[in-house]
Amino acid sequence: MRRIENLKILVIFLVSLFPFFSEARICLSVDTLNRVPTSSADTLTRTDDALSDHEPDSVVGADLHAGVVKARSASSNQDFASSDVVDLNHSLTLDHSIPVDRVLSASQGVGMKVDSLLIHPSPKRRVWRAVGEGVFVNTFVWAADRWLLGKDYYSKGWSTLKDNLDKGWTFDGDAFSTNFIDHPYHGNLYYTAARTSGCNYWLSTLLTAIGSLEWEEIAETDFPSYNDFFATTFGGSALGELTLRVSDLILNNKRRGFNRVMREVVAFGLAPMRGVNRMIDGDMWRHQDTHYLYHDKSEIPYRFMISAGARWSETRVTSSLCNTSFNIFLDYGKYGDTRQNRPFDCFRADMAFNKNGKHVPLVSTFCINGRIHGWQLGKTAHSGTVFSINQDFVYYNNEQQERVKYDRRALFCLAEPAAIGPAITFEAPAFRHTTTVNAVLMSGFTADHYYRCYNMGSGFNAKVYNLIRLSDIFYLNLDASFHYLFTWEGYEKEQLDKFRAEGKEPPYKLNTMIGRKGGDKCYATFFVLHPRLDLKLFKNVYASAQLRYFTRNSIHKYYDNVKSHYSDFNVSLTYKIE
Repeated sequence: MRRIENLKILVIFLVSLFPFFSEARICLSVDTLNRVPTSSADTLTRTDDALSDHEPDSVVGADLHAGVVKARSASSNQDFASSDVVDLNHSLTLDHSIPVDRVLSASQGVGMKVDSLLIHPSPKRRVWRAVGEGVFVNTFVWAADRWLLGKDYYSKGWSTLKDNLDKGWTFDGDAFSTNFIDHPYHGNLYYTAARTSGCNYWLSTLLTAIGSLEWEEIAETDFPSYNDFFATTFGGSALGELTLRVSDLILNNKRRGFNRVMREVVAFGLAPMRGVNRMIDGDMWRHQDTHYLYHDKSEIPYRFMISAGARWSETRVTSSLCNTSFNIFLDYGKYGDTRQNRPFDCFRADMAFNKNGKHVPLVSTFCINGRIHGWQLGKTAHSGTVFSINQDFVYYNNEQQERVKYDRRALFCLAEPAAIGPAITFEAPAFRHTTTVNAVLMSGFTADHYYRCYNMGSGFNAKVYNLIRLSDIFYLNLDASFHYLFTWEGYEKEQLDKFRAEGKEPPYKLNTMIGRKGGDKCYATFFVLHPRLDLKLFKNVYASAQLRYFTRNSIHKYYDNVKSHYSDFNVSLTYKIE
């Protein structure tokens, strides 16, 4: 299954516009908080006089009535008695001090958030609409393959389904970026169609798997492939959550005119199926004075770092290369807290894009690690420890494949679109540490002899992440990971001897439609080290430097073992949004 390369360029451009449309934080001034009523007649009291049983740190919602916040319990269905807490007609400012989303009652110390006032409610669940839009996505891509791109693998109808069921499943021979970037992007379309139709993470992932299965069995005559299914389903859910949550930060139904139009255009580019559903539901042009935001910054903080600069990369094919590079890093959520505990309420995303050319790929790094569910192990006033189950997505690619076809020691390609495992995180104001171990269900990694430049298989990875920060002046990120991967099935010695006798050794020219395998019969270990330093220059502008260092050790059954290493170094200017 092939994808259109220009889609990736569009996404990069749209993400780069994000700083111009990010929301200012709506806050209450300190003077306003000093005016919060403290007498027993004005404090929050529950109608059943059981407020004393309410935990001090539990969250209370609020509703707007004639400019006054009314409190309600978020942990039960019981309402609080009439208690005018804060008069919003006089308190809303653009002061960057204490967020309105987290007002504290002076007498009770009960946290409130105004989600019912500012945050747009979740859409009503429409499962059949999500299913229909999945069919629409596949039909649109199939039509583009047939009539716009003139591809010869488009479906011929029910005969294609019968043939694919007879042929069975295998591994395909598409390019590395096609299998591990384009296919997850396709899955992201299924996933965001379901999520913006009111489906939760689990149901949306299931519908993504159904959409992928439909494509593999019905929409093309090529062999159904394991790697496409795994990458589209699990990679699609990870990429879908990323694009949805970034578009949450951009959308604002209160805006008008050119600002509103540009917000909708950028959000549509990031999450096209969300844009389609906003048109269907009328949200794209609906103006609202309440419920107009899609993200609560006080409950789920974020740090968005957008960088542009130079990248120097090591290579054995030619001398070291220098190219223009763009990096995006997103740190999202409260890692030491489980009060916001939906899938991907906490995640990290690290992306590196290059000015495309004959030497370097457009996308060289695309990694996402998100918490699916967490359990609080310990919590103090300033720190927290959480055990969680995380979803992991990994993509590294350092070279254009055709340049290293016959000397792959320089090639470092590693992808793990489907990985999941336990993690433990400790977070304090100036430090955060995460250790995670993931089972890798599907991977792609450098092949030394196979006709594809990469093998396919499974394995596991182990990762550590550390963040040291000094206020907003200094950030030091340190990522390190170990990966153990093996091919599902590789060529045996008898097959290799046959290739040699036919002059097809190494089997680069092997017919990809006959006897497809996972790759070389081998296993491989990878080590990745990625430190990053951000130093504040002024306001939200930083000087940034980062190093990526990779080692590979491939153990072959019928060939000599291969050891190699690779590194690249980035220097850039960075703009921070939070």
